[in-house]
Amino acid sequence: MSALTWLTASNSISLAAFLASYFILQFAWGAYLPWSKRPRGLPIFAMMAAIYWVFFAAALFWGERRIFAGHFVPVGEEFVTQAILMALLGVACLWAGMRIPLPAPNLRHLPDLDERASSSWAYLRAVLLVTTAIGLYPPAVYWLGTGGRNIMTILVTTIPTVAFLILLRKRWLGAASPVDDVLLIVIALVHLVGGLASGWLGTIVSFGLTLAAFYVVIYGKVPWTAIVLTIAAIFFLQVGKNEFRAIYWNTDASGDTLERAKFWLDASASHWMDSLQAGGQTKSGDLASSTVERASLLAQVAHVLELTPSQVPYQEGQTYSYLAVTLIPRFLWPDKPSVSQANRYYQVAYGLTDQRNLDSVSIAVGSMAEGYINFGWIGVIGIMTGIGVILRIYESLSTADQSNTLVLAILVALVPQWLNVESQLGQYIAGIVQQILLTFFVFLPITRRKMMRVPFKVQHVMPARVRHATSL
Repeated sequence: MSALTWLTASNSISLAAFLASYFILQFAWGAYLPWSKRPRGLPIFAMMAAIYWVFFAAALFWGERRIFAGHFVPVGEEFVTQAILMALLGVACLWAGMRIPLPAPNLRHLPDLDERASSSWAYLRAVLLVTTAIGLYPPAVYWLGTGGRNIMTILVTTIPTVAFLILLRKRWLGAASPVDDVLLIVIALVHLVGGLASGWLGTIVSFGLTLAAFYVVIYGKVPWTAIVLTIAAIFFLQVGKNEFRAIYWNTDASGDTLERAKFWLDASASHWMDSLQAGGQTKSGDLASSTVERASLLAQVAHVLELTPSQVPYQEGQTYSYLAVTLIPRFLWPDKPSVSQANRYYQVAYGLTDQRNLDSVSIAVGSMAEGYINFGWIGVIGIMTGIGVILRIYESLSTADQSNTLVLAILVALVPQWLNVESQLGQYIAGIVQQILLTFFVFLPITRRKMMRVPFKVQHVMPARVRHATSL
């Protein structure tokens, strides 16, 4: 695959950069192969290595060598090579962190869904419907004020996802009612159409990633067809996104949900048809390249390497202030540092955004590059190894006791967060802690301690192939 990407590359690539991209891919493949022979839980390191390949190696071969900082600024080729080498170092440190031996997690005392009680399922369905409905009204994230925005965001994203997964597991185990089947279909369509109507491609991608990860956990195999179709959908929709936002975000244009979703689909189809008719393969390649640019950190990290520390001094930990106070509610500390403080510093210091535009633009460079901004190459090693340790705990939890339905659903719902390598550390780690705590709180009325819980009997209704999959 690496040889094919080099042959089809639109950029000149140094041997060192090519080898770095090759070894990142080998990390991913080398982790996936053993897992595929004895699938259990999620192949989390293989997924992380693959996503770093996408965000760095794909742009190495087909992305542009420039960054927008008020105007387009070219990035030196030597810094591009350093950026892909940093990605290789980061993946290697993730691997090292995940190899640190830790005691096996004990989920025995964690609460789990009380699946025996019909009231539990009624509560879960109500939570799914209410939080999904609230999520269709964008201003709802400010119902608790600016300080409660994070709480409302979790309520309309993570909570309905966890409820959906719990109900979906019941369906896959053959115990769902016809009402549950209808509810699952309706909610899935709401996610799809609502994502299109909002103008956020990430909403659709996150939902698709979560479903794919849950399928992997339950059945022990990767849904390659669904993944390929999702990637194709991303390439298709990306080209119409700017036109959608220009109409529905930057003007007073209005429209119902279906009308807005249809506009995005029509705009994307029009761009692809025009490219195929007018420019053939070259024009289509340009559209595909623009999609690659949207999933790239290569030029941004190269820009950081070029300016640090020659023009921007090392920050020595200043961008991590939010991590120390993340669990303190903002109503108790109105002047608490913002989770976006690190992003804001990066945008201004590296010339990406004017100070006056910070409220309308948010750009992140990822936890790995943030480590370099603070402590240089030592920061990259320390931060990425630390994230590897956390991922080791996460991986262990996903394989330790899959009979805990609530914990399993929460862990899978966090997959898009882990794969969002663009986030800087405050958003990456602190956001996960908040999601876990609030989710447990919402489902507390229908949970019991697992050690006191009578297991939910589904053997008599579970298909044999599913019983086999869940025993892996």
